[in-house]
Amino acid sequence: MEQENGIFKIVTEISEEQRKQLYTLIEEFEDEYNEKNKKLPAKASKINIFQKLFNKFKDRLSKPENHEHSKNMARDILEGKKENSKLFMLCEDDKLVGFEMAQISKDKDKIVGWKPWLYIQKELRNTNQEFINERGEKEKQNVVLHLDRSVEDWFAENGVNYQKTSTGINMLPNIVAYVGLGFKPVSKNRKTVFLEKDMENPLSKQEIRDIIKEAKKGNICVDKENIFKKSLKSGLSLQQQKENSDKFMKNRELEVKEDEKDRERKSIEK
Repeated sequence: MEQENGIFKIVTEISEEQRKQLYTLIEEFEDEYNEKNKKLPAKASKINIFQKLFNKFKDRLSKPENHEHSKNMARDILEGKKENSKLFMLCEDDKLVGFEMAQISKDKDKIVGWKPWLYIQKELRNTNQEFINERGEKEKQNVVLHLDRSVEDWFAENGVNYQKTSTGINMLPNIVAYVGLGFKPVSKNRKTVFLEKDMENPLSKQEIRDIIKEAKKGNICVDKENIFKKSLKSGLSLQQQKENSDKFMKNRELEVKEDEKDRERKSIEK
């Protein structure tokens, strides 16, 4: 007889045993992120084999330290030591299978909601599972969207009007998903793409399509208008530059003709 799937729920408080499960998930999250977003060389060669081995050894040494930093941060949030920070955790029955971290801060006239961590075990990603709804009934929901909905509700309760998040530079499906939700890539580094969403000035459907199209070509954080302006020394359109150039040439021709006439008059006077 096939075993019935468990009931899923989102919680913000967990037991000591579940904390251990959370710390394991944090390790899995960081290891997967680092592995997927390594900047690979264009061509592999025998010359850099020893360098690769050294880098792998160095990564192994640094991982425990990185894990401890993240686990300490999670511990501080769970114990209420990090103001305006919350962990939303996905459970299957009593087993922890995913989490999302959220933070709120003020930046001038903005109330910013930041989502730095989101991780769900591989076998559950993009699946629909049974949750208990407000009426006490079983209802199938997408696990990622349901987890993120809990964060969004918390943001709404606190008046968030601007959101920030990030994902891996090589995680195109994540980038496309975030853009589809209204986020715009604004900057990137060797491993990470940073995205922002102005909730009071949302992207148009056409802007979303254009950003996704460019991202699929490998052009992330492309601002067509800025690139165009940078390519023009004057900041004018090509048509405006052409008109100005034509005016300059006509004026120059008139000046040359006037100089010639002036020289002719002077030669006659002599």
